[in-house]
Amino acid sequence: MAEIVWISENPRNAAMVAIASAQHALNLGTRLPPAAVFDIDETLLRNRADDRVTVQPAGKQMFEWAAKNNVAIFLLTARRKSPDAFAFAKKQLRALGYGLKGNVRKIYMVSRAYDGDKDAGARFKRTIRQRIAASHSIVLNAGDRWGDVTLSTSAPANAPRENAYMGVVSGESGVLQGIKFPEVD
Repeated sequence: MAEIVWISENPRNAAMVAIASAQHALNLGTRLPPAAVFDIDETLLRNRADDRVTVQPAGKQMFEWAAKNNVAIFLLTARRKSPDAFAFAKKQLRALGYGLKGNVRKIYMVSRAYDGDKDAGARFKRTIRQRIAASHSIVLNAGDRWGDVTLSTSAPANAPRENAYMGVVSGESGVLQGIKFPEVD
């Protein structure tokens, strides 16, 4: 069962707490090589009403920490897998200054196997996190939906109503911490 361990409305503070926890894990040593898992939309980038995308500052700060510290980075998105969608996602991220070469090991996109499931994105991401956790210790897992950072699509019992950044212990094997981003901030 997931539990919220900290809350912040300030993106900079949230990123600092998440990074400090992940850095502590690196300092102590992880059982497997460390990894950071990021959702794309509303976590690394913000989608604006006028079809522009802008940087999500907390996500960028966490991403840059992971890259600087040689932490393997995996991107998971509920965007539908296709060559065009893959190229478009990479183009958007590069335009916002995300370096995809080097530490980004893979970008995962939802396949047709998940069609017909209203929770397809969450189920897909859960499956991929399990796969990543088989070979890496996930020291940071960030996303804007509960299914991005917990085993459930619902908020934990102790979740506040306000839309803030939240540190989550998900109980998910191989995942140190989840960072739940606001769905709208």
